[in-house]
Amino acid sequence: MTYMTAMNLEVVIYGSDGCHWCVTAKEFFTKRDIKFEYKDVRKPENLKEMLEVNGGQEAIPTIVIGDLFTIGAGEDKLEAMLKEAQKASNESV
Repeated sequence: MTYMTAMNLEVVIYGSDGCHWCVTAKEFFTKRDIKFEYKDVRKPENLKEMLEVNGGQEAIPTIVIGDLFTIGAGEDKLEAMLKEAQKASNESV
C-alpha cells in the first residue's frame, strides 16, 4: 500500500532509546518510506510537548500523524491511523 498523502503529513514519534515499541514504530514508518521526526522524551522540552499532545499521558511511543495521535505501535493500529489521516487530509483539500 502506498501512503502518498501520509508522506506529506507531519509524522512525529515521541519515544526513548531502549523502548521496544518506539523501535517498532520507527521501523514501521521507515519500511514504508514515510519520513518522521523522532523526539526523545528524555529531553524535558520533548516530554513537555508530548504531554501537551496526548493529554498528559506519560506513555511512549506517542505517535502523531497530522492532527491525530495514538499511543503504542501495533502495526494494525498504525495502518488504521494512516488511513484515517489520509482521509482527513483529503477532505480538507
